[in-house]
Amino acid sequence: MLPKPFLLALAFRSISLLFPQTYFQPDEYWQSLEVAHEYVFGYGFLTWEWRDLPDGGRLRGWIWPGVFVIIYRFLQVTGLDDTRLLVRQKFWG
Repeated sequence: MLPKPFLLALAFRSISLLFPQTYFQPDEYWQSLEVAHEYVFGYGFLTWEWRDLPDGGRLRGWIWPGVFVIIYRFLQVTGLDDTRLLVRQKFWG
């Protein structure tokens, strides 16, 4: 059996997921969707964090944009990469 404090914390966190109190953060979308779009379709604007650093590598990681790369690639392969679907996808993420 799990400890009561853990179960209480888990219940609180689970319930709090139903009532998000957040605000729109444009940078969240810019740092994921624009990068994924540039990776899949080959054009877009990348900020300096996404360009190669002089010593190799990049400042930002690809895990979160990678989620959108999968969606964009699926739409591209199936021929559903219509602008309306790409814009709609931005509201799903």
